[in-house]
Amino acid sequence: MTKVVIDGPPQRWMRPEGGRSGRRFTNKKVKAIKGQMAQQLAKAHKGPPWTCPVALKLTAVFAIPASWPKKTQAAALQGRVPHISDPDLDQIIKLVKDAASGVVYADDNQVAIYLNPAKRYGSPERTEVEFIKIRQDEDAITPGQKRLIKREAAKDRLRTSRAPERLK
Repeated sequence: MTKVVIDGPPQRWMRPEGGRSGRRFTNKKVKAIKGQMAQQLAKAHKGPPWTCPVALKLTAVFAIPASWPKKTQAAALQGRVPHISDPDLDQIIKLVKDAASGVVYADDNQVAIYLNPAKRYGSPERTEVEFIKIRQDEDAITPGQKRLIKREAAKDRLRTSRAPERLK
């Protein structure tokens, strides 16, 4: 299991934008946020990326608007007021999955289950993320997973074979 709390307001994934030349590029802000998330996930995750199915639990906590009446603020803190404005929950999940790909798991298509993803109000603003390995029997591994396991093993061999060269 890998668990991490990403401080700050929950961020959303943004669609790549087109330039004048017609080429598409990822927004610099999104790239920076994704890189910061990946660093925090790398600190929390021990070992190589998983090659098994993964469950994702995510809670996005947003600040309560100061302009709201005290009664409504209290209700929001108790969880009685759902967060229904931007960003969309699926866009937050997409950004976290992209940041975790290659760090926690080899590919984001390994996320097979979402465990109660939620947006709510609270303090401080943060995104709570938990990745859980899904136990799988040896005889239930698909051909696609076998290829993924092979590819990750080759990457590990390459990393270890280059490690002594870096020390020279």
